[in-house]
Amino acid sequence: SEALDILELRPLVGRMIGQSGSVNGLSPGQRKILTVAVELVSNAPVIFLDEPTSGLDSRAALLVMTEVHKVAKMGRTVISTIHQPSREIFLMFDDLLLLQRGGWQVYFGPLGPAPATTFVAYMESLKATGERKLPAGMNPASWMLDVLGGTDSSTGATSDADASAANNATGKLLDGLGLRTSFQSSPAGAAANAVVADLVTAVPGEEMISLSSPYARSFGVQLWTILVRSHRAQLRDVAYNCGRIGVL
Repeated sequence: SEALDILELRPLVGRMIGQSGSVNGLSPGQRKILTVAVELVSNAPVIFLDEPTSGLDSRAALLVMTEVHKVAKMGRTVISTIHQPSREIFLMFDDLLLLQRGGWQVYFGPLGPAPATTFVAYMESLKATGERKLPAGMNPASWMLDVLGGTDSSTGATSDADASAANNATGKLLDGLGLRTSFQSSPAGAAANAVVADLVTAVPGEEMISLSSPYARSFGVQLWTILVRSHRAQLRDVAYNCGRIGVL
């Protein structure tokens, strides 16, 4: 009940989830929010989201991430991968782990106050990027992709071939190893390493947590829950039940 209220899903109570594109089912954005609600019900201390905005339009993506941000502000840890976020979505994050093509870690730390001033100041200070400045009003997420080897909007690339050539030229200039070294030798890199070292260090006197079973529920409980869910889903499918009656 609390999860329904937090994520504003109360008006959807009793609705079938349905298949993608179904008339009476939940929309893609609502299904994404429902997935987050399931994690809240399980009382997970850390919620992992893999590109929660994929397949959504800009409005639905903003709605989903607004609800996720609301969960994070309640004290839950939310870790999410994100693909080309809008300015509004990007600025919702507190910390950023940025990987360049090839898996190089080029930044790990806070974004800072809007518009991500801490992160932007670090990126603008890099010699390897030519100390490029964030244009006024530009999305910091789009700008960082340009800086790290994406197509630079200032190049005027008009075709895939032009974009590929621009990416190759930028990739030669911004070698992943150079950016990684720049971060590791920076104050931001030292602070990130200190945080990681603190997290992986065991507290003296505390015992390691051991579980009697790798599963939260027994096989019988899981089987019963699935059977009840399947039965309810069939009862709620009016078209399916009418079809069965018609066949009989």
